[in-house]
Amino acid sequence: MMATVQQYADPAQLADAAARHIVTQAEVAAAARGRFSLVLSGGSTPRLLHQRLASADLRDQVDWSAVH
Repeated sequence: MMATVQQYADPAQLADAAARHIVTQAEVAAAARGRFSLVLSGGSTPRLLHQRLASADLRDQVDWSAVH
């Protein structure tokens, strides 16, 4: 499988794309295996991603009880 490189205009667009990817993968994994394992780093670097995942439009799309 070939890796693809995607470019984003700014950190906010990158955070949004990453958050949407996580939501999609969480849905797929939970449906297939009943759970989704996720590891996120702390600190200030991923702050926009964390905020985007916690936003109302994405937060409610994930069955957080299936996330480990």
